[in-house]
Amino acid sequence: AGIVEEVASDVTDFKVGDEVFGRANGSLAQFAATDAKKLAKKPESTSWADAAAYGTAYLTSIQVLRDVAKMKDGDKVLVIGASGGCGTAALQLSKALGAAEVVGVCSGTNASLCAANGATRIVDYKTDLVDKTLKDIFGTGYFDVVFDCATNSGAGENYKAAGLEVLKPGRIMVAINGAPMDFVKMIFCGGSRRHKVHLTNDKGNQADLSYCASAQLKPVLQEGFDGVPLNEQNAIKGFKLLKSRRAKGKIVFTVLPEAELKA
Repeated sequence: AGIVEEVASDVTDFKVGDEVFGRANGSLAQFAATDAKKLAKKPESTSWADAAAYGTAYLTSIQVLRDVAKMKDGDKVLVIGASGGCGTAALQLSKALGAAEVVGVCSGTNASLCAANGATRIVDYKTDLVDKTLKDIFGTGYFDVVFDCATNSGAGENYKAAGLEVLKPGRIMVAINGAPMDFVKMIFCGGSRRHKVHLTNDKGNQADLSYCASAQLKPVLQEGFDGVPLNEQNAIKGFKLLKSRRAKGKIVFTVLPEAELKA
């Protein structure tokens, strides 16, 4: 998220001085260049930190739910790994898109966080899944949509089989962190009919970005990293927390002007 400094001659959607948000490579910097199609105008009511948090997590989640899993009004949605950036975004978007039931899988310590962001029921993986499976709790084919934000994310979890057991026939389970073979299948075969891996498609997402902001979805920001100034100390702490997989929501830095960095 930032303020437009320059525009190409063929750009008509933005002008210098516009406040925008979206996606750009190398955006953890004072200046970044990107395709205008990957940006949207920031609403005045949206904070800079919230706007910065929409880019990846919300685009991924809305594309998974709406485009890949073909979520419909009244569907029952299961979000695995519900307390992270994509997880909390998926909870909010599921509710906004008309889900009848939204179940979040997370630890008990994050249950209230997930409930506040749209989960109608919580499954605590530390207690509820010790001697039971998702199938034991919900039965076969209970969910219309299974969105897996946890499998292959770095701590050895694998919910693929368990998620497919509770998915209705003819529907799709979508993961954002695939095993190597999942990516091979996605590239060469488009994935399996029941299980797909989704990487954010950021080729022209003004409409999706604008929807997330206009729907008044409130990104969950990690306490202490909700726009903290970007410096070496904060960067080390922030990325260490990110790699620990214990962040609650998104980590957002504020990039200060060069004069303030030298002050």
